[in-house]
Amino acid sequence: KKKKLQLYYTNGNKKKNYLWIVQILSNLQLSLFMLLTIALVSLVGSVIEQNQSLEFYKRVYPETGQLFNIFSWKTITKLELHHVFENWWFLVMILFFAITIIACTFSRQLPILKIARNIRIYQPANSNSIQIYVNKINNLICNYILILNKNSYSVFQGRDTAYGYKGILGRISPVIVHISMLLILGGSSISFVGGFIAQEMVPKGEYFHIQNIVGSGSLGSMPQDVLYKVKDFWIDYNDDLSISQFYSTIQIYDNKSINVTEKIISVNKPLKHNNIVLYQTDWDINGIRLEVGKKNIQIPVKPSVGKSGEKIWVGFLPFSDSNKLTFLINRLDNKIYTYDNAGLLIQALGLNDEVSFENVNIRLLDVMTSSGIQIKNDPGIPAVYGGFLMLMLSSTISYLSFTQIWINKVGDDIFSNGYTNRSVLELEGHFNRMIKLSVLEKSTSHI
Repeated sequence: KKKKLQLYYTNGNKKKNYLWIVQILSNLQLSLFMLLTIALVSLVGSVIEQNQSLEFYKRVYPETGQLFNIFSWKTITKLELHHVFENWWFLVMILFFAITIIACTFSRQLPILKIARNIRIYQPANSNSIQIYVNKINNLICNYILILNKNSYSVFQGRDTAYGYKGILGRISPVIVHISMLLILGGSSISFVGGFIAQEMVPKGEYFHIQNIVGSGSLGSMPQDVLYKVKDFWIDYNDDLSISQFYSTIQIYDNKSINVTEKIISVNKPLKHNNIVLYQTDWDINGIRLEVGKKNIQIPVKPSVGKSGEKIWVGFLPFSDSNKLTFLINRLDNKIYTYDNAGLLIQALGLNDEVSFENVNIRLLDVMTSSGIQIKNDPGIPAVYGGFLMLMLSSTISYLSFTQIWINKVGDDIFSNGYTNRSVLELEGHFNRMIKLSVLEKSTSHI
């Protein structure tokens, strides 16, 4: 006698002897605790200004008047809360959290994915306990297989049995989430350790190197063979005289004084060159250049506040101990106003205009401006962006339902049952429609 083919349902939940340390590291509660701890420390680092001078913390966080003396400058500096993201203990927390994610991925998520891919065919004896629908009218399994294929199911067939599933990508989303978190954490750590931020206020037309370092990681390095220049600077104003945008033309030279690139930057439109990014952040007026008689001179200007609260710049050209010419600037696109000792307006000057004071002709040559440039190196940013992209992708994939359908023929009857990990009501309606179509479907082949 021929042996009857028996197909059994395999649940894939065989016990494995994991190391106890892997079981601890893959614990969900431990991962959540580490995530909340990192979030709390990051919150503190976002509230407390980072990488400022000691005088700044003494002024902003004095010892008196602070709640329980927790946020005094002594506590902040002692706990190194003024550079949280570069601290060794913060990096250790990130590393430990990454280890828990890796352990959870290999010990939990990947086995679940493997189980989901197993071919699960129920033995007919088990069908009675989980039956949903019994068909006694049309007992052809081929009809059911046809409908499953039409609905994009992957179908596996045995003798008098069939199994179909779809939405396996929904089971992959937790693994993608873990990978994206590892990329985000890894990229952030690389930026903390290997990046730097510098801030330069450069006069128009001047060359500069990266010197004023605001913050730098322990492995951060500044390029020494590159020279930068602020070729030009100007401001666009709105109709209401408010600032619309300010621009700088930046030139970059190599160590052979060859101009390798040039670009106009503005707020939110930086210049990127060899992993170095230059942002437009600020501006200022340093002084004015004048022709007094036959001599060219420069006089400094200082910022002040006008009567209506607007920012102005004021400079003085002394002629004697009791007599001086005052210059007032309120906008770069406007004229410069000159006043005498009594505060009376003498004349409004444009570029190359002249004014006579104390029998001396004075001609306005130029307004000297400075451009505020932030220079930043963030080597981990590609990994961080890639991690967030994968996180968004996993959020979309997670909405895919993993659905399974079993068909068993017992005698002249066909038993049908199904399972899904989400949207049970939707599966119920979908399942009933497929069964009705299977009953009515007429297949050319018979099983």
